[in-house]
Amino acid sequence: MINPLILTTTCIAVSITPLTLIAAERLLYADGQDVGYQPAPDAGRDFAMFQTERDELHTVYLLNCRTKQFLWTKGFNTRTGERIQSTANAQWQPLNNTSTIANAVYHAICPQLLNPVVKQNPPVTPAPIVNEPPPAAIEPAPAANTPQDDLPSATEVATYDGLLTIGEPRSSIAVLSAGSGDLMLFVFNTASPVGERIRAVCQNRKGCQFTGTIRWLETIPPVEDSGNASAAAEIMAVSAVKPMAF
Repeated sequence: MINPLILTTTCIAVSITPLTLIAAERLLYADGQDVGYQPAPDAGRDFAMFQTERDELHTVYLLNCRTKQFLWTKGFNTRTGERIQSTANAQWQPLNNTSTIANAVYHAICPQLLNPVVKQNPPVTPAPIVNEPPPAAIEPAPAANTPQDDLPSATEVATYDGLLTIGEPRSSIAVLSAGSGDLMLFVFNTASPVGERIRAVCQNRKGCQFTGTIRWLETIPPVEDSGNASAAAEIMAVSAVKPMAF
């Protein structure tokens, strides 16, 4: 069993784009393997990302703190410049002590994500009371509807890129939100015109970007990764599709 020696460095505030890691802290293992890890920017979220650096190979993983699973997403050879994509059968793996590194990152960062410390503001001394005439009553403005208020009928036109998983009868594109770190699923019928156009351009278990009309759903359909997703939308139509290299 590998015993980690923990080295603490200064934390740097960064924003994370999907499947991109900027390490804020590092773990150094006795066998020379260097590990960087970074939580999602919003406290209390479920996801963290970490990369390992050993010899010439950098490998990036996604870790779900709540379900205790991790997924290899990509690799990079610093000597040859070769980018190594995850295989078509890449699956979420339980920790179960199968990965010393994933377990170490889980214990180092997940307690902070799942149980964030709430900052307490110091008490404020009230200002002295001054007798003044009461202000005129103001009629409250009607609240604007949000997309959640209009579910499931709300639609929007947007562009997203993520990991395509082709299934039967439904397929999905899994997108990791840059702002929150949440996993979102964009689903479509595999045999539909939308599905035919996406499958004609993008490959299974590879990156795919689409621009089109989506409709947010109240429930998450039973497709791959649905147990890890926090939101889902139906792809109603697409105007542009292109492959992406993650």
